[in-house]
Amino acid sequence: MTKEMFVKLVVYAILAILIAFFILSVANPEKFTEVLEQINAFLYKDFDAKGWIFITAGFLSLIGCLKIIEFLFSFRSTRLPYHKYRHDTFKGALWRWEWREHQVENLWCYCETCHQELSYKCDHLLFKTEFLCQKCEKQICSYDGDNINYVLSHVKREVRRLAQKQLKSKDD
Repeated sequence: MTKEMFVKLVVYAILAILIAFFILSVANPEKFTEVLEQINAFLYKDFDAKGWIFITAGFLSLIGCLKIIEFLFSFRSTRLPYHKYRHDTFKGALWRWEWREHQVENLWCYCETCHQELSYKCDHLLFKTEFLCQKCEKQICSYDGDNINYVLSHVKREVRRLAQKQLKSKDD
């Protein structure tokens, strides 16, 4: 279990307890006051310290509330202006991708004519990677480099460069 999952679990537990207390207070106010009195009697009867318990509980409650707020804001979409830039044409092939924060994800190329996914062939002797359309039965584009990961990283760099260029042109 990762630290992030553990924190989420604790936040959910605190949230569940707070919701249960709220429902109990609305549904049966007499029972709610009785539960609060039992908690108060337990704290004062079994422990000699009185004030520090409430200070500690208040501090931990404040931290819990801040964590709940932080957790809820983590779902908010952090769409940057260039996240709308999700496809472009490089060397005659249509490339599509998704943005995850500042990273390009799920990058792949498609035929501009029939929009089918392209397959690739790496030629290690000529140091080239060719992208082929199976439906159109033709070579769409060719990149220098005999490794598909090299070609994908090259296109990712180009996408990030063009996204930054768009961002700078909007700022001016």
